[in-house]
Amino acid sequence: MANNTVRNTTGVGIYVRSVNDAEISVTQMDNNTVENPNFAGIVYEATNDSTIRVNSMRGNRVDGLNRLIDPADNASTGAGIGFFADDNATIVTTNVSENRIAETTPLARGTGAGNTDAQHGFRVYEDGAGASIAISGQDNVVNWDGPAAAPGDGGNSVFATGDTIAAGAGGFEVNNASAIFNTDPYRLD
Repeated sequence: MANNTVRNTTGVGIYVRSVNDAEISVTQMDNNTVENPNFAGIVYEATNDSTIRVNSMRGNRVDGLNRLIDPADNASTGAGIGFFADDNATIVTTNVSENRIAETTPLARGTGAGNTDAQHGFRVYEDGAGASIAISGQDNVVNWDGPAAAPGDGGNSVFATGDTIAAGAGGFEVNNASAIFNTDPYRLD
């Protein structure tokens, strides 16, 4: 899937979902533009012993995200790009590079404690026994208009060397650092 433009969705702009022992292989998710999505820009969701493999995710742009993350919601809503796996499901995504989140409409921090109701550029969430998410890439950019979050805030987790966050700290959320391969997560506190 490459070179597509999706505008003004009431849900997710681009949604790749596998369930019940299925396996989905995506050769490329490159150079897509998602404008003004309500829930999320691009989401990968693997559930119930299924697998999603993505060989290339380069040069995508998500702008104008509308929804904040509900603290009670473990899925990938409120994210420019989201990865969600549960119950022995696996997501393996390589070459996640040069993606730009909120270039013209910066992501916003919410009012809840711990940045939990903010919008996030990238949201990586393992929820359930045996869930596994592996991501490698670099040079992704998130434009975020909030102030620096408190030290230790999960909203500051960055998964790839060379990733940057413009105009403040925040924009990345990772609920399990062991999910991130290829580099140690580092923080921009």
